[in-house]
Amino acid sequence: MLLRGLMAGAVLISGAAGLAQSVQPCSNANLGAVSGLKPSTDNQKLFANGKTIFKLLDAGTEKSKMIIQISSPPFKEDGTKTCQVIAFTAEEGFDKILLDQLDALYDPSIGLLFDIPVSTPETPDKWTLLQINLNQATGKLDADFMGYIGVN
Repeated sequence: MLLRGLMAGAVLISGAAGLAQSVQPCSNANLGAVSGLKPSTDNQKLFANGKTIFKLLDAGTEKSKMIIQISSPPFKEDGTKTCQVIAFTAEEGFDKILLDQLDALYDPSIGLLFDIPVSTPETPDKWTLLQINLNQATGKLDADFMGYIGVN
């Protein structure tokens, strides 16, 4: 489990510090028409009794291959969940994302913590650990590259 290893102080291969990542509301996403992306129920996981949805979206283009969408509390006035997307940059998705290796942990003082291996358009043959922190009370979402990793 990647996340538990990180929490215990596991060392990652350095070198991912220069990589970018973008977190933005679904309504502001400039990665193709977000509503035109092709989600699949095979490409999502539910957390917090189904209140939080972690979903991979396939943009179907070379430049924006894979995007992460997280729908979660807090709920808006109209009853819909907060929706945010995570991509490599504001205009470019990830090259690949390994949803089957998603690791999640809940820490009451921080919220939901996710670790997931991704490859970027700049380094398609290297896997980078993307760590995502979601505070469901506020909707604050942070994403950071933690370093290059080996993937089985």
